[in-house]
Formats: sequence, C-alpha cells, structure tokens
Amino acid sequence: MRHAVARDEALAPVIAFFLLLTVVVSVIALLNAYYIPSLKQQEEVKHLRSVEEMFRSITGDVSSMVLFQKESSLQKRISLGGGAALFSPVTSSGTLQLEENPLLTLIIRDEHNGSTEIPITAVTISYQPIGNFWINQGYIWKQGLVYVKKSSRETWLEYITEEDAKEVERFFLKSVFSPQTLTNSSLSVCTLNPQIRICV
Repeated sequence: MRHAVARDEALAPVIAFFLLLTVVVSVIALLNAYYIPSLKQQEEVKHLRSVEEMFRSITGDVSSMVLFQKESSLQKRISLGGGAALFSPVTSSGTLQLEENPLLTLIIRDEHNGSTEIPITAVTISYQPIGNFWINQGYIWKQGLVYVKKSSRETWLEYITEEDAKEVERFFLKSVFSPQTLTNSSLSVCTLNPQIRICV
C-alpha cells in the first residue's frame, strides 16, 4: 500500500508538468493561429496607409516646385515592407519603380538658328507589395493622379468618373509642362527626372 502511494506521489509532478506543457503549447498555437496573424494584418494596413499618403502628397509637392520655379529635388521616404508584429518580426517586401515616359516634344523655332527640339517626359512612380499579409494592393502615381492597383486592374484613388480624373490630369499637365515666358525672353520648361536613392 505504501509503495502504491509513493508511486502516485512520484507521478503527480510528472502529470502536472505534462498538463502545464499542454496548456502552454495550446496557448502558443492559439496565438499563432489567430492573434499574431491579426496583429500582422493591422501593421500591414498601417504600412499601406503610409504608402498611400506618400503617393497622395507627390502632386502637391510637384505643383509647389513648379509654382516657385526653382530647380529642386523631391525626396520621399517609403518603407517597402510592413507587417512586423510581436513574436513574428518577418515583414512583407515590395518593389518601387520609377519610369520615364515620353509625353511630348517642344519645338522652338528660331529664324536665325533653325529649330530646336526639347523632349518632355513624364514620370510614373509605382509601388507593388510582395508577400503582403493583407490585400495585395499597389499604388501608381502618374500625371498628377494616384491609382490603386490590384492584380492587373487599376483605378483612381480619389475620383469616381473618368471625366473628373481626366480634368484633374489636364490641369496638372498644363500647369507643370507648359512653357512660361520670362521677362528676359528666355524660356522655362519644367522637367521631371526620376531617381531612386536606397537608404539602409
């Protein structure tokens, strides 16, 4: 009888340890299945919102540069990935692409020197997430408008009809790319040159 009691007392800590281990493993599995993915989605949503705000601010910044007619550069800091969460530091990634597209050619005719052709280009900036923990949604800025891109489809971020979007695009292009005559008879033309600077 004493041997049976002694065996029971010896097994009790082992059983308690296994029960505690089962509870810990269950809690960790619950965190991995529900809580951590939810946190990662929230962080990814914050990241996409910051990307959206950056893209929305480009048009105003370019218009301000043109208004003051100064040669200057526009610098924007953007994180290419998001979704880091507690106990799960793995983040998504993304690609940022700047593309220079021909828009029109400005021809200046001079009766003494002939004609001079100046190519005018427009810059397209695009961001596409990779391994996103939320909606696989990218952004494109071109000719004063911000587009949202999902899969192969893209649509305007802030406008409902195509007519509204085209009107804003025409106004932006007119203000940015139209040459302005100065008092000394020189000609000022706004050009946008794309560059990517990577900071680690």
